Amino acid sequence: MTAENNEVKIDKYRLTSINPTTHAVGIKLQEENGNRTISMMLPIENVLTIELLVDPFCKMRILDLPPVFPCDFLKTVLDALGTDIIKIVIYNLEGEKYSALLNLLFDDGTGTIDIDIYDALSLVARFGTPLYVREKVFGLCDEKKHARINWYDLYEAYAFDVLNRMPPETMTSYPVDELNIFMEKSVGKEEYALAAKIRRALEEKG
Repeated sequence: MTAENNEVKIDKYRLTSINPTTHAVGIKLQEENGNRTISMMLPIENVLTIELLVDPFCKMRILDLPPVFPCDFLKTVLDALGTDIIKIVIYNLEGEKYSALLNLLFDDGTGTIDIDIYDALSLVARFGTPLYVREKVFGLCDEKKHARINWYDLYEAYAFDVLNRMPPETMTSYPVDELNIFMEKSVGKEEYALAAKIRRALEEKG
């Protein structure tokens, strides 16, 4: 499957934060073969639907969930119509709301329909539907500082244990700004071995 020139494939996600007041969970979606991310807050019931709380460092994966979610109903209807899902494309960000398109293959051609971002991510997690992001969305995220949700702040009580056990290849997948935060916190708590590990990850990222 070929993506449009202005679309970037997403293949990883990770948990970033939890808002204790609204119970919304922050996640980041990371581009394939790169470090750019887009971030969003999801109601915790939607996060549980797509099981983003499990192993937040792994790739997107197909989940074995009971057929009770809206994405299952949508997939059943499309299958009954003989329609295949080609991919999902996140194409815009207005305020805090992402817009996504479901690209479909019909017997006589192709077409698109708008889809709720929660249902879109559920399809990705449930059925392995390919997920893409338009290039402009990365810029919109940077403008709104969506990509600056700090994973460390949520887990400070045990962050050093997690970071010390983290494989080097996982650490290098973090954005430079977050690695710098980890570095500063490590030095401040005199975790010099961890600081050296983070410094090596930063050097590998150039």
